[in-house]
Amino acid sequence: MAGSTAKRTSVAEEQVWCYQQRLRGLSLRAIAEASETEALLAAGLQQLPRLQREVFLLRAQQGLEYEEIAAALATTPGAARVHYHHAVRRLKEIVK
Repeated sequence: MAGSTAKRTSVAEEQVWCYQQRLRGLSLRAIAEASETEALLAAGLQQLPRLQREVFLLRAQQGLEYEEIAAALATTPGAARVHYHHAVRRLKEIVK
């Protein structure tokens, strides 16, 4: 149990360090705009239909290929591409 706590702490510390590195050199305005965009994307993701949201997250966050997404969601690679395309289009509209 203690080992898992230490591991979670080190992973959390690494995430904070990575985030700090990304923020380095950004102006306060740029940071505020990035936070606003992040909030819009989070809200937009919740508005997407389930399959669009799942496909988008698997592709954008996990970096999965369409074939892997299709296998995970019991669909075809073509359908996964379509769901991703629609999700991206809708999220762009929301962020504008």
